[in-house]
Amino acid sequence: MTAVTITKFQVDREIAWTVAGVARPSMGHVYGYLLEPPDGTTVVTSYYDWSGVSHEWKEADIFPYLRGHSSCDARRP
Repeated sequence: MTAVTITKFQVDREIAWTVAGVARPSMGHVYGYLLEPPDGTTVVTSYYDWSGVSHEWKEADIFPYLRGHSSCDARRP
């Protein structure tokens, strides 16, 4: 079984969450959506951030973690 924990929530602006497994603790990665309402529409940007992944998971080399960077998300203009 898997559950999520909401880490950020701002009405009509942003929601983010981390995945928490039952068998082991959260890896520390965060997924989210930014919502921008230009011109009566909504632009949705999906992002993910691996900067909080524990050392154990970074060493497993399964995340596209960029060493030396404080944030590794996929936000694009």
